[in-house]
Amino acid sequence: MDVADIMTSCLVTVPTHATPDDALQLMDDQDVRHLPVLEDGQLVGIVSDRDLLAATGWHPVHAAEEAGARTPAGKPRCVRDLMHTTLSVIGPDDTIATAAVELVIMGIGCLPVLRNGRLVGMVTEMDVLLAFWRSARREALSESLDPTAASKMVQQPTTIDEDVPLDRAVRLCRSVHCRHLP
Repeated sequence: MDVADIMTSCLVTVPTHATPDDALQLMDDQDVRHLPVLEDGQLVGIVSDRDLLAATGWHPVHAAEEAGARTPAGKPRCVRDLMHTTLSVIGPDDTIATAAVELVIMGIGCLPVLRNGRLVGMVTEMDVLLAFWRSARREALSESLDPTAASKMVQQPTTIDEDVPLDRAVRLCRSVHCRHLP
């Protein structure tokens, strides 16, 4: 199966001059977590919900990162100042396995899909996961590609009490390199 089979081709994009608030509203309205950033119809970057939440103060970030995403007055800049410009991209004829490897190796949540340098789609980690799930439902996967949850789960996850302050929870996540705490 190819990337073209699972990619989203009805794209929601944002211009470089959009404000972080406008981009967050667009993400909320369209139920997406990543926006391709276009300038003169060309892909120039990607901005994620995490980038925008960090810039607007809703998501904790390292002090240096936060300082770079704000103007001296503390107001978020335009999307151009927040977007990632070094992009991993993929072609529509590449395999889903290639997309999965790229997402994992780069530690990213989406890949712009380009054909002849033109943005034609986006493929996310969720698209890849859904393709895997569909294959598993058809029993088209070998046991080695469809392991049990018990074989992959963290046996003793780091947990946290509900009354722990958020800054301590964030420090704990960073110290154990996780994004979720039961």
